[in-house]
Amino acid sequence: MVLVPFSCFGIFVVYSGWLTYVFLVLQIFEFLGCILLIVSIWLQKSLLVICFLIADIMCIIWYLVNSIIDMVNGEILEGVLMIFIIFLLIYFWICVLSWFIELRQQEEEN
Repeated sequence: MVLVPFSCFGIFVVYSGWLTYVFLVLQIFEFLGCILLIVSIWLQKSLLVICFLIADIMCIIWYLVNSIIDMVNGEILEGVLMIFIIFLLIYFWICVLSWFIELRQQEEEN
């Protein structure tokens, strides 16, 4: 079993086996997406935003599945916390999607 940090909230989750690797790859992909999102602000390239949008969708699915599993296992507080995180992820995804659409429109004009 491996103790890995859960998002930026300072909560640690214990995963064992292949779930550890899936979680770590997903977090690395999301981190790279965040870096590319910051770079897209300076370079004004919509292609850089796509990585974040894809990574965030995968995180939303991951947290949704985990929240359902937690609630089925009787861990209601963790399930509710993950649902709160899902709502935050959806909000940020919508914000980044609007940035992506704006960048696409700017690229079409040029």
